[in-house]
Amino acid sequence: MKNPVMIKGNKYGFTLYLDPEREFSELLLRIGERFAQSSRFFSEESQIAVRFEGKELSLEEQNQIIDEIEANSNVCISYVMDDDERNEACFKEALEEYGRRLREAFNQEREEYEEELRRKVSVSKEQSNLSRDGQFYRGTLRSGQSVEVENSIVIVGDVNPGSDVIAGGNIVVLGCLKGSVSAGYPDDRNAFVVSLDMQPMQVRIGDLIARSPDQENKTKKKKKDNKEPEAKIAYVENENIYIEPVSRSLMNDINTNA
Repeated sequence: MKNPVMIKGNKYGFTLYLDPEREFSELLLRIGERFAQSSRFFSEESQIAVRFEGKELSLEEQNQIIDEIEANSNVCISYVMDDDERNEACFKEALEEYGRRLREAFNQEREEYEEELRRKVSVSKEQSNLSRDGQFYRGTLRSGQSVEVENSIVIVGDVNPGSDVIAGGNIVVLGCLKGSVSAGYPDDRNAFVVSLDMQPMQVRIGDLIARSPDQENKTKKKKKDNKEPEAKIAYVENENIYIEPVSRSLMNDINTNA
């Protein structure tokens, strides 16, 4: 076989054909090379299914291949098809079911966090509290978009890379934070930033700035696991910005200092 790794795509995902005569280590190397070369053909938020053909693989080998694909491209593999599901209709049905369960789980998690934040997150009168003077933004902020408010803001959606949020008070993101945020603008260090999935390019609180490590996530292979994103909070202490998981004791300490 001239090419030991062949990719056949369709509108729901792709089939990865592997030469059964080649060693797994060689196939794994070739898979990484193929997807690194083809990464521009996949959008940043691709959620797709994959099916393996040709070489018989163990569950551990399948996971190694998925890790290799995700480490060398923007692909996020959300479903692995069984051998007896052989057509695009099966891809579609499986992905729709996965998407339905994912949306239900996210909506439930969001409602729980919204209720928890209403009980736990309080802001000083000088900053105004969210229920009275704060603002809500519903939707995803994409690259090039920005939102600026005088008080605090709750964003029900994601903040994508290349977007900016500037607030005179606190910033709460009920989604994934990958863009840049500035809380307590221009010089209030008592403000904080909370997100259900904290992966910011830059966080500014008052006059202090923290940036993500240069290309750190691109040089490390992503490890596939079932852990859900963890809500985290960015706050100022001793003239440094810290990002830590949200906890009852930490919120109480921050509220006391606010």
